[in-house]
This record gives sequence, C-alpha cells and structure tokens, in this order.
Amino acid sequence: LVVNAFSFGFGMTAFRHNAPSFLAVLLLNICGLPVLYAMALPVDPDQVAKDDSQDVDLVVRVWQLAVCPSQRRACLATCRGWWYRRLADASESSHLARMAICAASPQYRRVFRQTGRSV
Repeated sequence: LVVNAFSFGFGMTAFRHNAPSFLAVLLLNICGLPVLYAMALPVDPDQVAKDDSQDVDLVVRVWQLAVCPSQRRACLATCRGWWYRRLADASESSHLARMAICAASPQYRRVFRQTGRSV
C-alpha cells in the first residue's frame, strides 16, 4: 500500500498543481479500495458459505439458465419453493393476507380449508 502510494506520488508531474487530485486518488483508490475489501470479508466463520455449488459468476449463471433446460427447471423449483414458503408464512401471520391468497388461488383455498390457521 505504501509502495503504491509513493509510486503514484513520484509518477505525477507538476505535483503542486495536482495536489488535490493526488489526495483524492490516494484516499479513494489506493487506501479506500483495500479498506472496502477488508470490510466485505466475513468476521464470523459461520458466515462463510459452506456450499460453493452456486458460487459462480452472474453472467455464467444467466448463460446456464438460458441454455440448459435442467438448470431452468432446478432454478424454477427453487424459486417456487421459496415463494410457497413465503405465502404460507404470510397467510399464517395475517388474516387479511390469508383471505387475499385464498381468493387468488383455489389450491390454497382447499389447503387452508382442510388445515385451518395455525396461529
């Protein structure tokens, strides 16, 4: 970090005229980016991802979804499961949400008529 700052400072021409820009670049690029990187690292070891199977670049993931039908089905199943869990949570916590969900979906109306509200 220090070597980078000195090399940038010695590489500038007309240092007296460009002192404000030198300080801005020094604070933002040379010092700021490593600090932001250190802040993004997980402090707690439990926060580290245990499963790296979904740890791919966004462009690669979108390409896989566009090209591979099995990837699309797996992603759709995951999203559908997440959505159904959220709907169930909402219907159990709010009577108004339960009425709206039952009005929108006959399948949920049948399920809630059989099980009732668990809250």
